Amino acid sequence: MARVGEVIANPGTGEQIEFLQTRATTNGELLEFELTLDAFGRVGGLPHQHPATERVDVLEGRLSCRFAGGRRELGPGDSVVVPPNASHFLFNETAERVRARVAARPAYDFETFFETVFALAERRRYRAWRGLPSPLHAALLSHTYDVYAPLVPVSLQRPALAVLARIARKRGYEARPQELPADADATSYARS
Repeated sequence: MARVGEVIANPGTGEQIEFLQTRATTNGELLEFELTLDAFGRVGGLPHQHPATERVDVLEGRLSCRFAGGRRELGPGDSVVVPPNASHFLFNETAERVRARVAARPAYDFETFFETVFALAERRRYRAWRGLPSPLHAALLSHTYDVYAPLVPVSLQRPALAVLARIARKRGYEARPQELPADADATSYARS
């Protein structure tokens, strides 16, 4: 469970998150964090969608945002609201870092999703493409935390992900950071 002030990083995507408000401190209403993106970093590694509304306020640098309807460039003082289940991709195309404040409403369990994916990226540092888990593990995480591929309706993704999540669990993949084996590179993650 994330704590206010906790900082986590994903070496594969260049993301760093400092939790400002968590699901526990807001009774599930809000997850708020400061996001730092390294030069050429990207949020989540790939475009994605989820059921929360996200507000992103840029504090420093230039943040690029790609949506189904186009693209926006945001600078300090600019903000964007991503509606629920809207495909989006946030990234930094510059050699300078980007800092932004992100608020997700409701909080869901995105903090555990971030902790899990970032822990996997750290353990798979030299084998993870864009800091992502293996495809089967990604299906389990997508199913568990309601984070989906872009453009395809979530209602079509859920049944397929449910089947893949069952297979992933049978093969030993876990959905929470505390469940991940310490030798993740030598166990089921070596199959990815």
